[in-house]
Amino acid sequence: MICGKCQANKEAVLITQQYQLQQSLVTIHYIPATRCNCQTYISTTVQQEIQAYLTENANLTQPKVLAYSEV
Repeated sequence: MICGKCQANKEAVLITQQYQLQQSLVTIHYIPATRCNCQTYISTTVQQEIQAYLTENANLTQPKVLAYSEV
């Protein structure tokens, strides 16, 4: 696919993101996304799954590192 903004090819990538909870930091690896020259895009479905996981585990008190497949 070609990006409508930068006209570069979009490529499938796996990214890592960190999310700050009230008392903890959650790092999620291997999140599926697409990337071009102007942005990295995570699909709405994937974002919803991550948000549901974070809401469910909002009371974590220690940092947590996991793979997206565990979300």
